[in-house]
Amino acid sequence: MTDDQQNAGDQGTNAEAMRTVQTYLDGLYAGDVDLLGEAFHEKARLFSATEDELVALDVPAYLAIVAGRPSPASRGDARVDEIVEVSPAGPSTVHVRVRNRYLPKQFTDDLVIVEDRGRWQIVSKVWHYDLI
Repeated sequence: MTDDQQNAGDQGTNAEAMRTVQTYLDGLYAGDVDLLGEAFHEKARLFSATEDELVALDVPAYLAIVAGRPSPASRGDARVDEIVEVSPAGPSTVHVRVRNRYLPKQFTDDLVIVEDRGRWQIVSKVWHYDLI
């Protein structure tokens, strides 16, 4: 495989992974658990060590949290999110760091996105937040 072919493949991988990230960010802002459900693999796990005890969730538990709170959009909050870093780890794995806001918290999320059965989905989310 030539370097040009490898780069073209990486760009395709990145485009598919970035669509998943955009679905994730759109779902967070809108509080849309259906969109978030599309972004996450059914076996995904989510973790945070921001507070004293490690938080570990599966997807249904996370979606229940999102469903039980007002969305930033419904509160009229400005949308503040960005993709900070994209790092392909191989042909079927991409690491992505994003920042997003759910007032009064600013989150940094490290996402691992993999291709499984032709779909790119988040299999791991590790988040940290700061109060702003």
